[in-house]
Amino acid sequence: MNWKKVESTVRPEEFDDKSSQVYNYVRKNIEEKQLEEENGTPTVYVYDELAVSKEDWILFNELTESTTRIAEVEDAVIELAEIIEGGE
Repeated sequence: MNWKKVESTVRPEEFDDKSSQVYNYVRKNIEEKQLEEENGTPTVYVYDELAVSKEDWILFNELTESTTRIAEVEDAVIELAEIIEGGE
């Protein structure tokens, strides 16, 4: 994963899946900074940004859902084993 340091005059969302048709953006370490200029003090946001292709994002979500389901099945099997052992 390659995080990039990015600047913007608009406060970014931590997760953005709407501004691009190709990428989802994950942002962290968002800091607000004031720049001294002749015409006032504009606000700039500096943050780390990761661009993840929408295809990879879908695969990651599917994998996460599968992992959760497997963990739930494992828990159910353990509970059933405890019930069976208790009935003997």
